[in-house]
Amino acid sequence: MDFVTLSTIVEDLLLIVRGSKLASSEKISKRQIEAWVHQYRALLIRQQISSGDTTNPDYIQTIPSVELVPIDSAGNITNINTGTTLYRTSSKLPRTVNMRGMSGITFVGTLNKKRIQLVPGHRVEFQLYKKFTPMDTIAYLEDGYVYVINSEGIRYITVRGIFENPPEAALYSNTSMTQQEYNMNSLYPIPINLLPPLKQLIIEREIGIESIAPGDIKNDAKHKVIE
Repeated sequence: MDFVTLSTIVEDLLLIVRGSKLASSEKISKRQIEAWVHQYRALLIRQQISSGDTTNPDYIQTIPSVELVPIDSAGNITNINTGTTLYRTSSKLPRTVNMRGMSGITFVGTLNKKRIQLVPGHRVEFQLYKKFTPMDTIAYLEDGYVYVINSEGIRYITVRGIFENPPEAALYSNTSMTQQEYNMNSLYPIPINLLPPLKQLIIEREIGIESIAPGDIKNDAKHKVIE
């Protein structure tokens, strides 16, 4: 499925604003429009998933390398096995679009793409005490961090997910070797068929409200766009 850039979406919305006869000299920020695009993209994704649709892979982004650091405590785990090692991502991951009450993280694995089982936090203790798999490497999410248990030899992981702010997720990296560049002309993770409702929501709920707000005293019919 085709993708578009964030710049294209923002510029399309600005053209609509400039062509409108409702707004006059109101200042409309590109950054504000960009924030609306992220906001309503997340809203539409939640609605689509809540309706029972499967997760569209076009929404998913990959953070290729996230550093793991050892920690002293096990979070909510009070009876962790003796000898069990616990590591955590060195910083919080970008916020995800939750799916039916669950995190938007779709994959946690090693840099060579070997999947690490991601379990809900409340199931970690149960998982650790399974008869045949107590030393399996497992991961769970808590307070924005990914915790990995029995991660001997694993110091970096790959994470995939549906993130609320795609540029923030694209720029997230803990090593300069994997630092990703992202700008307004980078591919934006949204399928083409979602663009019309996205733009319509912004036009009706945000730009339409702003365009009729009082403040155009001179009424010179000029749209002043600020960076």
